[in-house]
Amino acid sequence: MLTLGTEYIFSELMVASNTDKRSMLADVANMLTRQVTTLRIKTSTVQQPLVSVGRNLQGDQLCQYHYQICRPGTDMSEQDRNAYKGRAYFHRAFRYMALVFEYGDVPLVTTIIDVPKQNYRSTKRDAILQMITKDMEFAVQWVPDQKNMNLIGLINKGAAACFWQNVTSP
Repeated sequence: MLTLGTEYIFSELMVASNTDKRSMLADVANMLTRQVTTLRIKTSTVQQPLVSVGRNLQGDQLCQYHYQICRPGTDMSEQDRNAYKGRAYFHRAFRYMALVFEYGDVPLVTTIIDVPKQNYRSTKRDAILQMITKDMEFAVQWVPDQKNMNLIGLINKGAAACFWQNVTSP
């Protein structure tokens, strides 16, 4: 989880509040250095980028799953369905944004993969950024404001608009 945590810490999406433990926030220099210790999962420095890509793609699969649940024909209203789709688009956009700025061209997976696949083709970075822009336009349109939501911590219109601005700014 170090990779996604690092993405959050150095973005505007996370506010650090717990600094009394030996953690990422208290010991940034040593925690960012890739080391193999007995306390961590043993991965070599060659495997570490692959673990990062794998975790982001697993998160994308979860977003695809939520998107599939929100198909027409379910007992949700159109407003709720589009709000869930907008939140799924936000999470997919956040993960692909991290991948394209770290690695450039990456495989784009937009469906749930049921069987193992080994012949992935990379998608151009610009095409992925265009998809992210379109997804975030949808999210800003349909995700409700925080004041209209009962739960705190879900993606809201303000978060979607902030991220959309980051995507579209040069």
